[in-house]
Order: sequence, then C-alpha cells, then structure tokens
Amino acid sequence: MKKNTIIGVVLLVIMTGTLVILISSSKLLLPSKFKDRYSTHNNDQEEQVQENIYENNISNDGEYREPERAPLKPLYNDDINLIHFTASAPATYKNLQVCLIYGPAQLNHKKYVTLAQALKNKMVNLIETEDVNELRLDNNSNEYIYINSGDIVKGGKQDRTIQYDVVIAPKEKGVDLASFCVESGRWTQRGNETVVGFTSSENSVSTKDLKKAMKYDKDQGKVWEEVAVYQDQTEININAERPANDKISVKNSVSESSLELTLEDEDIKKIQTEYRNNILKQLKNQSDVVGFAYFINGKLYNMDVYNNHKLFTDLFNKLLDAAIAEAISLYDSKKTIGKANPDEIGKLLIPNAKVCVDEEVNKNTQFKTSTHNAAKVLIFTTFDKKEKNWLHRNWLDDSEL
Repeated sequence: MKKNTIIGVVLLVIMTGTLVILISSSKLLLPSKFKDRYSTHNNDQEEQVQENIYENNISNDGEYREPERAPLKPLYNDDINLIHFTASAPATYKNLQVCLIYGPAQLNHKKYVTLAQALKNKMVNLIETEDVNELRLDNNSNEYIYINSGDIVKGGKQDRTIQYDVVIAPKEKGVDLASFCVESGRWTQRGNETVVGFTSSENSVSTKDLKKAMKYDKDQGKVWEEVAVYQDQTEININAERPANDKISVKNSVSESSLELTLEDEDIKKIQTEYRNNILKQLKNQSDVVGFAYFINGKLYNMDVYNNHKLFTDLFNKLLDAAIAEAISLYDSKKTIGKANPDEIGKLLIPNAKVCVDEEVNKNTQFKTSTHNAAKVLIFTTFDKKEKNWLHRNWLDDSEL
C-alpha cells in the first residue's frame, strides 16, 4: 500500500451492522492504545507491515486481537545431552536469582569475537539495506564473528535486534542478517549517529516474551508490542514507591519507542548496578563456567549454555544486564519472592524434547527450535556447521505468568 494513494472510506461488515473506518493518507485508524505506539513514518515497507498486522487481526467487534500461535509439528528427537553439566547455588538480589552452569566445552579451541567487540574495534561494517527486517555485514577481520540472537544494534534509520545467532567467517562479505525493529516511528538520522549503519551493540533484548516474539513467532508486530509492554511495566514498577512529584519516564524524548534508549536510561542503570553488584559478589567460581540460568520471583525464565567458555564469559555481562532489566520490570516490593530451585535446571539439561524447526541461517550456521516434552519450555540451538557441533543452547519459559 503506497502512501497518499488511499483516501476514502472502507466499510467493514460485522455481525451487528456496519463499521466505518476512515483511512487518510493510507494510515489505518487503529484502536487508540496502538495509535501512538505504532505510528508510521516515511518508509513505505514498514508502513505496509504495520497496516497488514492490524488489518488482519481486527475482530468483529472492531478490537485488535493477537493472532493465535500455530503449534509446531515435531520433526525428530532433540538428543543433545548435557546431563553432566551442573549448576551453582543461586545468587539472589530482590526478585532475581542467578545460577551459573558448569560443564565441558567442546569448542574451546576456536576463537569467536562478539558483535560488540567487532563493532568497537572496527572489525566489521554493519549497514542498512532499506529493509526493516534485514541488515548486511562485512567481516573485514581474520576472526570468526559471533552474533548472539537478541543483540541490539544502535543507530541506522531504526535500532534493530538480530533474530538469529550467526557465525561469520573471516573476510566474509555481504552477509544478510535477519533483524527486527525495536524502535517504531523513525526512519531518519537520530542526533549525530550515522544513518547508513550501526557502530555499537551494548545491550540485548530484555524479556522472555520479546525473545519469543523474535525467535519463535518471528512477528514484527509482537516485537513492537513486547517492547512497549516492557517500557510500560518498567515505568510503573520504578515509580511505584516514588513520591507523586518525583515520577520518572523511561521513554527517551528523542525516540520514545526505542528499547535501546530505554535500556540506557540513567535511572534504570542505577538500579541495574545495584542488582549486578549484589549478584556478582555471590558468584565466586567462574573458572569453567559455560552458561547461566535466571529465575524471577522463583520462576525459571531463561537458560543459556555455550560450548565455548571464552565466548560465554565475553557475553555474560550483556546477558546478565538483560536478565536484570527484565527483573526490574517485574519487581513488586509487596510481592512475596519465591525460592529458586536449581533442580529445575538439571531436568532441562537431560534430553527430552523434539526439534520442530531446522533452518540454515548461513553457510556457517544452523538454527533449530525444539519444544520440551514435559515442560512448557522452548529450546533454541545454534550449530557451527564447520565444527559440526552445537555452539549455543537457549531455553525459554513458555508458560503464562
């Protein structure tokens, strides 16, 4: 649907009569709760994506309804066995409990450089493609670059998050990266940032529902929705015990819809530092750590295990900050905090799942999605195809809160 080509009246016939929706300059008049959150901009493609999302999901009563997730069909057994891995006692601060995971890493011989390191050291060029859901990367170094699913890249015409884990070979050029927008309403330069590309990746997506929206549902509309939910929940909970004349907003006026700018908020950073300092001083032994799990209010939300010790340690601060950001958004001082049970971690390390999606990301990377047979848990596994072995395994709670 091109801009300025549709002006008129659309009649939607519903069970009780006729509902009139006006469309002016191709902007669908959505329910008011979405109007500001999903404003369109000058990019025709994203405008079309947004209009399709809502046109396809307006119910007979004129209200927006989230589409139901179609169940995935099992393909074959997920037989990765991590039964010999162990978990530490939980480190606890407020509503967050963190356990480190220890075990033998089979890919320690290989060096991977994280996206944050690669951008900081100008080892790669990450650029826009004029496609909301695709970026392009050139690896100018002699190193393997590893991108972690959920890495946020700041700048360009909109902040993005990378959908899949990706392994990029030395000197590999023109690598297409599937991405999702984590900022709506902007398609121009922001401040002094470069508009043609991205120069930093300091944060990662911050909630399990946002991770599911990008990795399982693969739905741009749900990604935008979960960004807004996170911002709203965080603002409410941060302000819960502040006096009426000292309320704060976590939405940056430069771009209120930007998840990255919310995560950079100084008030969030101060609370995050409290969490981090208290958690880290309880986590002593990190010599052979290859992953971590975190609980919020006693419920297991997420686990990450890597088949490379150095890779995990390079990513740990970023992953921990994302876990803390989620805990902050869910903190309620009046709520009794449940006790974390590390035995739940061990149960998920035993093979008891079925692969439902098996897809090639690029010539170096295979990505599989599994569903657990006994628990409401999604499992995402990334394989380094050259090494013929798994590299990263991520478990996400898939139950309702």
